[in-house]
Amino acid sequence: MLHLEDDWAFDPEAGSFLRDSLAVLAENPSCFQVHLRHRASSVHPVHATELRTKDGVAYRRLLYDWAAGGDEGLRWQGFSLGPGLRRLSHIRALGDLETYGSEIHVQAAFKSFGLWAAALEHGVLEHTGDNYSQRVVWESSTTRAGKVV
Repeated sequence: MLHLEDDWAFDPEAGSFLRDSLAVLAENPSCFQVHLRHRASSVHPVHATELRTKDGVAYRRLLYDWAAGGDEGLRWQGFSLGPGLRRLSHIRALGDLETYGSEIHVQAAFKSFGLWAAALEHGVLEHTGDNYSQRVVWESSTTRAGKVV
């Protein structure tokens, strides 16, 4: 499953990121998702060792237990709602993600399943920022009284 949002910009020469992401998922059954963000702009730390698929796709595992701040003492485990490929069977195993309350609260469940995330060594997109999202515009134009028009 490919998840995208409107406040991300792809490189014009993004290349074979779908094929590369699928290769990482295919060779790693415990890999939940493959992040597509350029590593230079990502804040989540990755393992020092670069890994490669049998086809030569370079990627790194994201570190567990990264403290990104906040008062709750919760740790990031690699799960992200940002753009990337995800394994549908793992999404189904986690259940309705809305019941967790927020992205950070999904982390404990993510880790409890023994799952991990990867990042392509050569990412293909940048976050343009929440201020550039068109979500409010398209939600208000496509719904009336909670019904899709």
